[in-house]
Amino acid sequence: INAEYGGQYLSISTGYRKGKKPENASKVEIWFTPRFLIEMGVNATAKHFQVIFPAQWRETTPVGIFWTWGGWDDLSSMDYLTTQNMDNLSKINLYENWELGYGGYWRSVGWVVGRKGAHVGIANFTLCL
Repeated sequence: INAEYGGQYLSISTGYRKGKKPENASKVEIWFTPRFLIEMGVNATAKHFQVIFPAQWRETTPVGIFWTWGGWDDLSSMDYLTTQNMDNLSKINLYENWELGYGGYWRSVGWVVGRKGAHVGIANFTLCL
């Protein structure tokens, strides 16, 4: 990640978003989420995933990637990629993975392609699993 902008505009975590964090209010949050965590919590702390789980998250896909804005209160506002296996996720960078995903929140607000630094940071980050 671009050192100048990475920490200022991005928060990359494992698990899933359970609420708004003040320190991420001005950042893109990227979550690497194991499918089994959502399966265990879909009727409790992960209810906001019910619109996509299990119908849009293949059993053969152990990890999903989720992009959201840290300042949003609505936990269901996210772009996501839940169709690629681990090998495919590792072959391309985060921006290219985002382009394969679903949701449209970032496309509708134009944030990722329009904000200096965030696009550069995401485009230059490749997930190695």
